[in-house]
Amino acid sequence: MNKRIILMLVTASLALLLPAGMAWSRVDNADKEVVVDGRYVHNVGELWHHVTNWGMLGSAPSVPTTFFDSPSAMWPGGSGDEYLWAAGLWVGGTVLGERLVSTGAWATEFLPTEAAVDSIYRTLIGAPGGARYPWANADDDGDGLEDEEILNGLDDDGDGLVDEDFAALADQHFVCGYTDYEPAIMENHPDHTPLNVKIVQQSMQWSDSVADDFVGYDFTITNMGVTPINDLYVGMFSDNDIGPRGVSSVANDDYAGFASTLVHRPDGSWVPVHMSYMYDGAASNPLPGYVGWVLCGHNTDPAGVTAPAEVGIRSFQRFSGSAAFDQGGDPTNDDERYQLLSRDEWDGNSLPGQQADYRTLISSGPFAELAPGASLSYQVALVLGGSYEEMLANAAEAVVTYRGLTYDRDGDPANGEEFTVHWLREDEAPVSLEDPGEDEEEIPAIQHVRLSASPNPFNPQVELRIELPAVDHALLQVFDLRGRLVDTVWDGSYAGGTRTLTWQARDLQGQALPSGVYQVRLIADGHVLHKRITLLR
Repeated sequence: MNKRIILMLVTASLALLLPAGMAWSRVDNADKEVVVDGRYVHNVGELWHHVTNWGMLGSAPSVPTTFFDSPSAMWPGGSGDEYLWAAGLWVGGTVLGERLVSTGAWATEFLPTEAAVDSIYRTLIGAPGGARYPWANADDDGDGLEDEEILNGLDDDGDGLVDEDFAALADQHFVCGYTDYEPAIMENHPDHTPLNVKIVQQSMQWSDSVADDFVGYDFTITNMGVTPINDLYVGMFSDNDIGPRGVSSVANDDYAGFASTLVHRPDGSWVPVHMSYMYDGAASNPLPGYVGWVLCGHNTDPAGVTAPAEVGIRSFQRFSGSAAFDQGGDPTNDDERYQLLSRDEWDGNSLPGQQADYRTLISSGPFAELAPGASLSYQVALVLGGSYEEMLANAAEAVVTYRGLTYDRDGDPANGEEFTVHWLREDEAPVSLEDPGEDEEEIPAIQHVRLSASPNPFNPQVELRIELPAVDHALLQVFDLRGRLVDTVWDGSYAGGTRTLTWQARDLQGQALPSGVYQVRLIADGHVLHKRITLLR
């Protein structure tokens, strides 16, 4: 069946899941909401990307649904050029000897549960309750535990509080959950047998110029059944259909390939990159750029018994909608999907003249057993670049971002750097644990140049404290995450000393600004200091 027909049937059936009289709400975290109105879009970077809480990633821009106007993987943001039709997580394994696969695209075999608050949640670095190590207040609720909650509207740790101690990641962070065993899935796909897994999906985006061309995904897969899942594989399916919005012919002219290489970063380090990718092969005016999914991490076992010994891709499959399965076409059932996930091989790259309506699949495994109640983690990133080399460089940044930073928390140098904080970029971490709010540039004390902000996060005003010697000209400005000037707080000579300036979170026209992350920049006497502040209304 045509993929567009499949999606229209899926979205029509999703509408039936809403409670009687409930509209497609645009209120965040409304009760029991299958989010299909397109409001959750990563858009603080160059890549604008739509997510859902029912497995599909992207917005299938060519199909008239309730969310198709949202940017699917628009790059650069606002251009109208799309690099993704739809993608989704695939999870496959054997249960009592039967090969089963649950997919997020195209066949939507995931849905949020019946929990009253099971929607998509948004947060960002600095949000109340969202501190994590190495910030000094990582134990937000002071109970001796760190990040024991998931941002989901529930009291996960049973202490009577909701979402009081979780980890807020990145400049834009979405969290949702879904399962493959909801009754509606059985009704929509009567031939589908669930694995009985629950997925917690976290997606993250950064705004700085080095990391604004990718969106990171972190999946936690938990066996909610009573039977072990054996020989498990996890993968990312992608159907890109690269081209301008509104052009009907974009589905049949993509090239697809696979890269497994070491990328040399500007700091001199080498980063392994394993990824699928596509680029436009239109006969005239092809879109520039390369798009792909890079593997960032998954569970490992040094002995290679319960999981792969190293992070890596087992299978890369390139298939087309214009052929039968045994001729390199789409799989049509769970057994064929499991074959693709578990194949220990990499398809070759498409050659010049071989443009087609390609789909790609990368997978990792096998994971020997996922026992009842046990969890498996899987991390990938959607990456764009202006050229093949730029895509690889951005993919390396995604891998480095997932790897995060390591710390010697117990103070024993003999143990090395044994505590890893994933999805943490070096420029985000505080300068010291004793001063968790200070992330400004370090200046020798004798020069007396300082910039700080309090409170942070703030609402509705923040006190900006500057310390300067006497200078002919000082400039204190606030910018949004797109680098646009929001307001000028100080512009002129400075007599020296310490001064506290109040900023009311209004723009140059006096209009109140929305919640979000802003950058304060102080330029004085040859020094440039930056301070990240968070407005939470």
